[in-house]
Amino acid sequence: LLGDCLSSFASCFPIAFFEPEFNGNNKHASNISQLSPEANDVMTNVARTVPHLTKVISDIEEHSEARIKYEDVPHVVEVILPCVCSYLPYWWSVGPQRTKQSNELKVTNVTVEHMNSVLGSVLKLINNNIDAPEAPWMKRIAGYTQGIILNSSTSLLEPYFLPVSQRLKAKCEDLYAQEQSLKHATRLESSEREDLEANLMKNYEILVRDLYAFGPLLIKYVDMHRSYWLKNGDLCADQLYNNMAEVFSTWCKSKYFKREELNFVSQHEIDNTSMLMPSGTNQSNAAGANSSDGSAMKSANEVSNGSAVGGKLKRKKRRLDKEKFTSLSVACIKRLLPIGMNMFGGREQELVQLAKHKMIDTKSAHDEKIENPTEEQMILDLTSDQEETIEEFLRDIFFAQEQGEVVNRNNWQSALYRKIGSKSHQTGIVHSQATSIKNMLKMAKVLFGLNLVDHPPTHNRGTWRKLVSSQRKKAIMAC
Repeated sequence: LLGDCLSSFASCFPIAFFEPEFNGNNKHASNISQLSPEANDVMTNVARTVPHLTKVISDIEEHSEARIKYEDVPHVVEVILPCVCSYLPYWWSVGPQRTKQSNELKVTNVTVEHMNSVLGSVLKLINNNIDAPEAPWMKRIAGYTQGIILNSSTSLLEPYFLPVSQRLKAKCEDLYAQEQSLKHATRLESSEREDLEANLMKNYEILVRDLYAFGPLLIKYVDMHRSYWLKNGDLCADQLYNNMAEVFSTWCKSKYFKREELNFVSQHEIDNTSMLMPSGTNQSNAAGANSSDGSAMKSANEVSNGSAVGGKLKRKKRRLDKEKFTSLSVACIKRLLPIGMNMFGGREQELVQLAKHKMIDTKSAHDEKIENPTEEQMILDLTSDQEETIEEFLRDIFFAQEQGEVVNRNNWQSALYRKIGSKSHQTGIVHSQATSIKNMLKMAKVLFGLNLVDHPPTHNRGTWRKLVSSQRKKAIMAC
């Protein structure tokens, strides 16, 4: 609560209180010599207790470098960091890098370098606390850090963003391996299985917490620099995509991952829309503030209709929020998808699309044979046999094109893609045929997973649920 109050205070207070040397140039600052002796003493004591901006930023950097436990210095994360993250964007907007007239008096010295330094420390804190059992601040850090990411530089990708994505990828692979071993362990006792399952669910909950600390920052960072990476190319950006693609792949295959993310969002009342698009949310809030009279009148009318109507509206809103829920893993991979596709040339992109459509047809044909699918059968992924079939299909087409055979002579896009050639001519990196097929298969699986997320498969079990209501089910069972 104290950190939230200081954050709001720092975003609107008209004096740069972390930089007292510029108070003489600020028209809102009071001249201490003109105050009464009592007020002079109070202001002097306040000035002694407030540290300088450089000292505050150095404390945050030392905290992230020294791997100090949260319990030892909780004020750094809970109080100082929210205040600094609101202070820096506010004063950068009137700082030397934004002032057009050079003859104006300086009121602050906040620059982009200050924000990049704090953002790097925040990402290092997140990286140090991934998989930590007790880190409650990880659930809130993305909310007040997004303000300083709007002026971040591309140099933060390799030392800060990439290590966090690698840690998340490794954690996903480890947890999914545990999930598969638990699934195939048939000789365990019921109590032992329950303990292992509870421990696995707890680890997935921690993974979701870590993802929600890193994901919103990653999305904003990618939105800012995606066009630069697409024009110039960056191996670190390609690796970032590959790491987050593995996270998304685990989300598609794991039933515990999806369940724990939905529980996490519901428990902490997280609004993914406001988290992913704070600018649009702020605009809507501003618009709501401008029309506060009409909104207040509408709210008063709704309250006057009675508590029963209010309860129905709340239940309806919860249902709508659940229907509109978008996984953060899906949002991250959608933002990074152009970077992943940019790793392939035109001919390779055509093969990726062919493999994706083959996966969709294979999955649809398999699901039509199942009348009452289980939870494992409804997972958004292919079986190992189906994946081998797709890989063989992709290999045959790839070799046919390598030998000059035409897959579709009447398709002008195929001829154009063959003229474009491979991406290796632009990047200078030549992959073997096996590596190229493996990379194209991974890309096709990501597109296949996104297609199933946007267009979920329909089963006979879901159809019966729509046709038969719960009251009719009870009546049928009673007979």
